[in-house]
Amino acid sequence: MATEALDDLTLRAVREMGLKKAGGMVLVKFNEEKKEERLVKTALLFNIALKAFARRKCSVLILCNKKDMETHLPEVAQLLDVKDPAFDRISMKYVSGGQEILKYFAKMHMYKAPSLIIVDRFTSYFSSTRIEEHVKCAAILRNALDHANALLENHGNPMGCRVIATSRSYTEPFCDLSTYFDFQLTLTTLLGTPKRSSLDSAEKLESKD
Repeated sequence: MATEALDDLTLRAVREMGLKKAGGMVLVKFNEEKKEERLVKTALLFNIALKAFARRKCSVLILCNKKDMETHLPEVAQLLDVKDPAFDRISMKYVSGGQEILKYFAKMHMYKAPSLIIVDRFTSYFSSTRIEEHVKCAAILRNALDHANALLENHGNPMGCRVIATSRSYTEPFCDLSTYFDFQLTLTTLLGTPKRSSLDSAEKLESKD
């Protein structure tokens, strides 16, 4: 995927995911068994973090598996402007299991919430046969996000916080999480979204500093 194509996909993703609205939770499904989809997914997440948030002076936190991320970053980096100073606003927290994710969100009220939290491979941290684990985590994410946005609003922060979680297959999780996630879509759906011939200036990714 060329950089220009990635930027176009990022624009469409921001629009389709409703990321301009604070408090949103999005679940994006992709096929982990296909290398191309793994790379596009990772590149898309970083491009959203950089161009839709970090360049607008907004902080981003990515919760991910260290080995998985280090495997894909070398190829993904070729599509990104890795020398952009805005990358300093993107931080990564490596997690190895679902309990670490639960602990982070359970204590989220103790931290200064970033504008965007990405939970990469969300479904991989829980047993695919134990539906209650996915539901419990989604509920904790939802409650923590709502509480964080209430605090941010009280402190006059209009940007707020939102969450993007990814699922490693089109069939996981094996339960309906629509109660907690505002949007659930697949990477193939995003790739198939028609391009716009022109975009309003308000929709452009780069901020006007």
